[in-house]
Amino acid sequence: MNYFKTIKEALQTVYYSKKYYAISLIAGIIIFSLNAVIRNYKLLLDQFSFTLLYHLVLGTFTSFATSMWISLLFVAVLTGIIVSFTVFLIGRQISSSGVSTSISSILIAIVAPACPSCAVGLFGIVGLGGVMAYLPFRGEELGPLAVLLIAVSLGYLSKKVVTNTCEIKR
Repeated sequence: MNYFKTIKEALQTVYYSKKYYAISLIAGIIIFSLNAVIRNYKLLLDQFSFTLLYHLVLGTFTSFATSMWISLLFVAVLTGIIVSFTVFLIGRQISSSGVSTSISSILIAIVAPACPSCAVGLFGIVGLGGVMAYLPFRGEELGPLAVLLIAVSLGYLSKKVVTNTCEIKR
């Protein structure tokens, strides 16, 4: 099956139910907001307020180069879609097998395939921020790389969404 055709079928399958639109939107906003929170975590720890958080998130548009926040928007949108796909797959697995799943395992399943680029934001926290200075485009090449990795993950999850399986009767 064609890569884009598989993704299209998976999108139609998952977004048949309206709740997945909300899941995608919320996950995308969280990923976009996490960028501002991670970059300014010391300030937020010292002087936390929701107003400050709001202004830091809005400041993302002015503090980044246009190419960087566009790639951040792509990452947020694709991550929202992946989170919806993952929630859909977990729900289908639970309903078909009757297996109970804990909240922690659901969170791990959602976060694991969702955002490989989030690890880049954590470089500064673990002391690897200086590594960005040695990259040829000062870290701007990581945005398209993150979008590419998330697109590959989206294709992988799309195959799982559209795959039909038969139930084994005992």
